[in-house]
Amino acid sequence: MREVNLSGSRCQGAVFRDVDFTNASLREADFTGADLRGTTLTAFDPRDVTLRDAIITADQAVDLAVCLRMSIRAT
Repeated sequence: MREVNLSGSRCQGAVFRDVDFTNASLREADFTGADLRGTTLTAFDPRDVTLRDAIITADQAVDLAVCLRMSIRAT
């Protein structure tokens, strides 16, 4: 699904496992409760996409934190 335009889409509860969303347009899309495990999240801007209760892996959580310019440190 590279370069797909899902802007404004309502994808609540959808399953997008191992999907490549590289260069996708996702502005204002709603992925509430969606299963996104294994999906490329580089196109997901957490400030512009609803991700409440979405299912992701720990590695993907790190990717989202980096998108938000957070520093990740060991304890």
